[in-house]
Amino acid sequence: MADLKKLEGKIIDSLSEDFDGKNSYLIIKFKGGGKLNIVSYIRGDEGTAQLDIDTGGLKPEEIVDKKIIKFKEEFDGEQDHLIIVLKGGNKIELTPFSSSPESTASLDTTVYSGDKIVAESLDENMYRKRGQYVMSQPQYEEEEPDEDLD
Repeated sequence: MADLKKLEGKIIDSLSEDFDGKNSYLIIKFKGGGKLNIVSYIRGDEGTAQLDIDTGGLKPEEIVDKKIIKFKEEFDGEQDHLIIVLKGGNKIELTPFSSSPESTASLDTTVYSGDKIVAESLDENMYRKRGQYVMSQPQYEEEEPDEDLD
């Protein structure tokens, strides 16, 4: 949750959804740099993780250019919920769920708060630094590490 606090006050630049066959993703990029990956991941051997995104009636293009006021995490006894409160009173509520009753889904967030996102080539799959390296996931560098390694 502390990492999400770094994003409070930032303005949304873009939203995109993805699915890798097992897990669902929502990726939010911010004006001025930074990115938030929200993942619904499966807990169990069966099914796939889905991500319910309730925008409160806002269309995706209406979310762009909105400022994030705060993040709230809630657990209702069955599911995690991440609520993104936007300026003007609108909210985005994210809830993970599983396609199978034999498994559950949970939420995970990863914050890339550095001003410099290194790997954002056309296909987001090339890392340029002392040459080019094809890779399965983009790599990011932050100005300061988020965790102390002491």
